[in-house]
Order: sequence, then C-alpha cells, then structure tokens
Amino acid sequence: MTKAYVHPTLLNNLKVQYQVIRALVLRQILLRWGRNNLGFLWMFLEPLIMISVIAGFVSLVNHSAFEKVHLGIEPIPFIFLGVSSAWTWRFVSHKCGGAFSGNIPLLEHRYIRPFDLFFSAAVVEILGVSTAFVVIYILLMLLGLLQLPHNIPLLIVAWSLMCWFALAYGIFFGAISGAFDFVDFVMRGVNVLFYIISGTFIAVAWVPPEYRDYALITPMIHGTEMLRHAYFGDKLETFEDPAYLIAWNVGLTFLALLIARASWLEDIRE
Repeated sequence: MTKAYVHPTLLNNLKVQYQVIRALVLRQILLRWGRNNLGFLWMFLEPLIMISVIAGFVSLVNHSAFEKVHLGIEPIPFIFLGVSSAWTWRFVSHKCGGAFSGNIPLLEHRYIRPFDLFFSAAVVEILGVSTAFVVIYILLMLLGLLQLPHNIPLLIVAWSLMCWFALAYGIFFGAISGAFDFVDFVMRGVNVLFYIISGTFIAVAWVPPEYRDYALITPMIHGTEMLRHAYFGDKLETFEDPAYLIAWNVGLTFLALLIARASWLEDIRE
C-alpha cells in the first residue's frame, strides 16, 4: 500500500532553504578566503592599504588646508567613511556578477536555484566588509586617527541600510549578468561612475546649492551622508534622506527578486 503524498509545509520549506543557503555560504567562505586564512587576512589589508594611501596623501600634502577649507573636518575619518560606504555595494556587486556563471554545475542539485547563488555570495561579502569595517575602525581608533562616532545608533542604522542596498543591488547585478554576459563588463564601468558620484570623496554640503538636488538623486550618497552625520554630528552639514534610501532599497529588492527568479535563469537550470 502506497503512502499518500504529503505536501511540504512552509516550515519545512524554510528549513530546506536555510540549509541550502548555509551550505552555499560556507562554500563561498572557503572559496573566497581559503582554508589557510590568507585570503581572510587580505580582506583587511586591501581596504586598509587603500585608505592609508589616500588619507595619508591628503594628510601629509594638504591636511591643514583641508581642515581650514572644510571647517575642521578631519580628512582621515571623512575619507574612511566615504570609502567604507562604497565598499558595501561595490564589493557585493562584483562578487555577485560572477556568482551564476561560476557555479552553474551547482544548479544540478534540485534544491539550489539561481537566487540562492546570488544571495549566498552577497551575504558572504557583506559579512566580510562589515567585519573589515569594524576591525579597521578600531585599529584607526587605537592609532588616534579616529574617535567614537557622535551618534552610534545612527551609524549602525546607516551601515545597515547600505548593506541592504548592497544586497539588493548585488542580486540585481548578478541576475542580469547571469542572463547577459556583456552586462558584467558594462556594469563594472557603471560602478566606477557610481563610485565617483556616491559621495566617496566629497560631501553634498560642498556641492554648489544649484547642483545639490542632482547629486542627491544617487541613492548611495544618502547612506554616505548618514555615516558622516553619525560620526561628525553637527560639525558637518549633511543632506541625507533615509526615507529616500529605504524606498530605493524596497524597490530594488523587489526588482532583484523578480529578475533572480526569472524564467531565463530557471531554463539554464533545467
């Protein structure tokens, strides 16, 4: 006598999904940073070297002029927060860009779908970037180059919103790249443009008033402004709009989920 088929419950589906994501995340960690942890060490050294070169150049060449022109804003924390904000979406999108083409054989497993590849890759990069941000922040504090933020809760909220944006942007970028190979090359160039206009090296307050509305169209610049507001407080005038960034996050998340589960990616799986 055959047993009647029992449809899996929502709880069972969530358990399976969790196990799939967990396995993919662990696999991504081993591939990203290696078993000997040398890659894990480089995750900290790469951004630290970049920040040291840029901030050191500004500090040695034009430190006093920078603070005089920008009303006492220290260049090292200013640049560190700008670069850190860009780390989130830039590193995540680059990683997700190759998540599909480099892992197509994994789709032979019945429970693994394209979305799982993008999501796990994004989660690993977000965890790595967030860890690097905290460690480097503490290191720069010990060296006397940074202080505690003026508003720690706001800093946490700002970083969380940027990680949310990075997650949605990375999945969107990865799904489009998985469907069309040329998109990966094009979007890397677009990311360079975003890197420039996202407020990495400039504050919105320094933009001429007649052009500020155009600068604030970019969603990433709102996260950068929030991070700097959290650190500098009222010392630096900022123009962030959290509601605008949240609206972008919600819309981009919906679009990313829609594209990541699109039929053309599922057809490759089949």
